[in-house]
Amino acid sequence: MMKEIKVAARWWASQISRIHLSSRQIKLFETELQRRLFAKYKGHWYNHDPLRGHAYRSILFDPSERRIEDILLEAAQAAQILEDFEVVLQSLSKGVIMWVDPGDVSVRSLNGYGPIQQIYSNLVLRAEGETAGSALVDQGPLVL
Repeated sequence: MMKEIKVAARWWASQISRIHLSSRQIKLFETELQRRLFAKYKGHWYNHDPLRGHAYRSILFDPSERRIEDILLEAAQAAQILEDFEVVLQSLSKGVIMWVDPGDVSVRSLNGYGPIQQIYSNLVLRAEGETAGSALVDQGPLVL
């Protein structure tokens, strides 16, 4: 669970790194988000049934509808970057949804019906009984 949470938090931190924040502020946001995701997902993480709790572990960012997961705003507030974070939110027209599941972290742009981009995978190939191995999957940038 911690690997998936770290990957998810690092991805969100990379999305806010485009604004003029210090590396300390961005790292603090990342750490606060990790802490909050761990607390939220504890008790809702099923290694043998990764899709169980799938919707609960999703993170929605839809600035056009002002639907932004509280967990992102709370991490920004704890990192004392909430005002800067809200400026970024106002400047973005696209949204994204992230799924954080056992063995997989994926994102999809809410701009149309774009493909799901897998940013982390450690999935077991059940048909062949082999482990795919953990890897950060780079399928090009998904920029908000």
